Amino acid sequence: MGKPESVISVRDNGGKTLDRYVVIFDPAIFVPSRSGLFVCLSLSKDPDDPQFGISQFDECVPGDHLGKIISWNDLPEAVREHIVRRLSV
Repeated sequence: MGKPESVISVRDNGGKTLDRYVVIFDPAIFVPSRSGLFVCLSLSKDPDDPQFGISQFDECVPGDHLGKIISWNDLPEAVREHIVRRLSV
């Protein structure tokens, strides 16, 4: 599954928090409500889990505090599929 064109960065905090992954979107496509912030999607390792799944849009400032940069293909397949579904709604 290919990376959506709106995704500019993917971060992984290694499981330090339940929302392990943060996907950062291109501000030319997803315009944030406040200057200097990017639209982000925070996700758990299994965002579709009915009890522990996390999948929440928010605004963020990109940086190392969100975890290390990883490639789209480093995300688990289920997480990639979930992101694509969220973007197609």
